[in-house]
Amino acid sequence: MIFTFDKKMSAAEILVSPALAGDTSIEGTEAAFTPTDTPEANTRYRFTVASAAAQDGSELASTPQVTLVAAGPLSVSATQPADGSEDTDPTGNIVVIFNRPVVPLTGVEQQADLPQPLTFAPAVEGQGQWISTSVYQWTPAAPLAGGTTYQVTVAPLTDAANTATSEEYSFSFSTSSPIVLSSTPEGIFVRPDAAVRVTFSRPMDPASAEAAFTL
Repeated sequence: MIFTFDKKMSAAEILVSPALAGDTSIEGTEAAFTPTDTPEANTRYRFTVASAAAQDGSELASTPQVTLVAAGPLSVSATQPADGSEDTDPTGNIVVIFNRPVVPLTGVEQQADLPQPLTFAPAVEGQGQWISTSVYQWTPAAPLAGGTTYQVTVAPLTDAANTATSEEYSFSFSTSSPIVLSSTPEGIFVRPDAAVRVTFSRPMDPASAEAAFTL
C-alpha cells in the first residue's frame, strides 16, 4: 500500500485494521506499507495514516484512510442456471462467472485461443465464448433435452495475472419437461372431418410424438 504526498516526507505511521504485520518505508513523497504476513483472503483491510511529517517540518493536516479487500483464490462466484436449479428453460445459455479476470480483453477473432473450460454430461453441442474477462457463456446449438439433468464441469483455470489457479468446479441443473399448451377440436358438435391438433410448449420429436398419440 503506497500513500503519495505533495511534499518529501521524513516520517509516517500507517495503521492497519484488522491487524496486519508489516513495515513502513519512506522514499521521497511516498510512504509505503509492505506486509510481512500474508493477508487473509477476502478480508477487508483499512489503512490509516495516523501521523506523518514532511522534511520541511510540516505535519499532516488530515487522517487519510483507504480500504482494500485482499484477493481470494480464483473461483466460480455464480452460474446461470444456478446449481440445483429445476425446470430450467432448455433454450437458455449456460453462463459461468468468476470472481476475478481470467482472460485478457480480446476481439472475437482471438476467442479460439482462449480456454474453453466447460464439459457436459450428457454432452451438449454448441459454442463457447468469453463475453468479458471473467464471464464465460456457452450457447447450445439446439435446445437442451426436456426433463433432463445436466452436469457441468468447469476445468481448473489460471487468472489473467497468472497468480492463482482455480480448482475444478461442478454444478447441475434440470430442464423443464414439455407440456401441452392447447388442443383442438374441443367442445361438442365438432365436424367429423375436423383435424385433431395438439400444441406443445416446444418443438417435439415427430416420431416419439406420433408413437405416443392415440385416438
